[in-house]
Amino acid sequence: MDTPILGKVAFITGAGYGAGCDPKNQGEHAPNMGAAIAQRLAKMGAVVVATDVNEEAAKTTVSTLATYPGNPEHFAYRLDVTDKGEIEDVLAKVKEKYGRLDIVCCNAGVSSMAPFEKLSEKEWDFNVDVNMKGVFLCMQAVVPYLKKGGRIVNTCSMAAIKPDPTLAHYTASKFGVLGLTKAAAIGLA
Repeated sequence: MDTPILGKVAFITGAGYGAGCDPKNQGEHAPNMGAAIAQRLAKMGAVVVATDVNEEAAKTTVSTLATYPGNPEHFAYRLDVTDKGEIEDVLAKVKEKYGRLDIVCCNAGVSSMAPFEKLSEKEWDFNVDVNMKGVFLCMQAVVPYLKKGGRIVNTCSMAAIKPDPTLAHYTASKFGVLGLTKAAAIGLA
């Protein structure tokens, strides 16, 4: 297999298998986007560190990666992206185990629907904390690990540029991720 990511260490947030899936549309055990990213990177030969606020879901993702031949051992960790200390602890474990980090996918996210006039402050804060603050905290924490090279990929949404009236909080958080990503790309170049 000739791939530029063979053996690279990939850290993915929101990689819990089945998390965020609508069983009516995708089946009870369908992968979400983070799990699908983990599977694709593993198939290309990367070492995957799957993280999710639901550790069992992250472990399920890792168990699906064993089907790819020639892959090294992959790992799952519980990670709440809104907790800076927890992010730092998990990254320290990754550094201890692998000595480096090459690919970071900030994918953890949440969404709920509510008309703007009925949107609660609690829903607003939860979406902004996970979707935008979580990306910020993860990006800031991984920068020292990527000084010798590497990539950060942030998951955004079409909602950032095409708003839905029942997703004002989600739209705002994803628009923030888009702006944060652009500003950080310039600042870290």
